[in-house]
Amino acid sequence: MTPGAQYPTALEDQLRALESDGEVQGYTAAREALAADPARPLYHLSPPCNLMNDPNGLCQWQGLYHLFYQFVPHGSVEPGEREPVCWGHAVSEDLVNWRDLPIALHPGVERDCYSGQTLVEDDRVIAMYHGTYAGNGIATASDPLLLNWQMHPDNPVIPGELRERPGGGRVDVVGGNGAYRIFDPCIWKEDDGYYAISGTFMDGDFGGTRTVDALGVDHLFHSKDLGDWTYLGPLVSDDQLAEPGEDMAVPNFCVAALQPQTRRPLLHRYL
Repeated sequence: MTPGAQYPTALEDQLRALESDGEVQGYTAAREALAADPARPLYHLSPPCNLMNDPNGLCQWQGLYHLFYQFVPHGSVEPGEREPVCWGHAVSEDLVNWRDLPIALHPGVERDCYSGQTLVEDDRVIAMYHGTYAGNGIATASDPLLLNWQMHPDNPVIPGELRERPGGGRVDVVGGNGAYRIFDPCIWKEDDGYYAISGTFMDGDFGGTRTVDALGVDHLFHSKDLGDWTYLGPLVSDDQLAEPGEDMAVPNFCVAALQPQTRRPLLHRYL
């Protein structure tokens, strides 16, 4: 999807618009050109062209599965430079056969749209993602095929400042006057509002590189309205859920069981 473009809001109109959509037609042509490549995955979803990285935000919405992923659709722009990372988008009825849809998230205030998760509510889907060089952002969509995403006006809703690691070479987004790094988020909802974790690491910096002394950590945040977030502290930080020197990036924390009578969360699972 071209940044700022809008698709129809009715399903039949959306399907009709996609038939003549130049971006989708380009993906179809790219897949046809690569179909004979013996190294091309047949069962697992692969990008229509160029670079695919972390899968993000798998969800079910109005009878369809939606998968988003880090996507660089055109590759490098100039030698030594690269195109910003977006959220690619594919949809499926069975998790096996996938259809390419237009790019869901383009960078706004951030340089790239990196990893994150989605939260499905009754009337909308919320995406929370890491915006490089900025912090963590929010986008929402409510149309049948999740084509029309709206960036939150206060993005990044969990902001940070840039801090160069010791020795240079790498830059982190940090908040709380340097108390925590801001990285891959996961969002969920409880009775008292929204919660999010930011999966990263603490300590273990030497010469700009994460060392074996680094400790994986997921920082916990809370919000009533998706715009104003409060830092609550680490949700988990140990060397049991991540090997020494590893971070806790790309976290998942979800409701695993509901109370039968109230349908409220009974059990959560960290992945």
